[in-house]
Amino acid sequence: MGANSHDFRNDNNQDHDMSKKKNIAILGFGSHCTDALVSLAGLAGRLIAQNGWTLITCGIGGVFEAAWKEALEHQGMVVSLIEQDKTDQVRHYSALLPVSSTSLKRMLAADISDAGIILGGWTGTLDIAAQMAARGKPVIALKDTGGAAGAHGGRYLIPPDGGYIDSAPTIEAAIARMAPLME
Repeated sequence: MGANSHDFRNDNNQDHDMSKKKNIAILGFGSHCTDALVSLAGLAGRLIAQNGWTLITCGIGGVFEAAWKEALEHQGMVVSLIEQDKTDQVRHYSALLPVSSTSLKRMLAADISDAGIILGGWTGTLDIAAQMAARGKPVIALKDTGGAAGAHGGRYLIPPDGGYIDSAPTIEAAIARMAPLME
């Protein structure tokens, strides 16, 4: 190792132990967001940061931007997975990971996230949520947010027991359900 490098593998400082930090994906509408949905996403970003979890996003605008802003404002960590040709549109992140395709972005989001919260969303949201649920990762859809959340919250994607997407009435309830699973 060089004179200016540090080996964090032998560091007792827990701030550097990323293996214990949990990654929570916000999934949902990047556009077509109501003010109420943007507000809910902001609250989700704040609560994720306050719990010491890393926010994972994979879109621009809408719920993604609202969650980014609040998580960063509350000293949270934000990792954004974005297609290479769209990276100039992203303004709020701790780490930006450009990817070559939308399908790769979705696969990586499902892979690196420990859990997910759905706020509305369309087919991309459902794709990521399905991949996460199929791997046994908790996914919670917020009731009354429309789109994929409204259509699939509280249901198995493949009945009778394949890939369950839970539902919650509020962001606070979703975070409360998720917290014990993230310990």
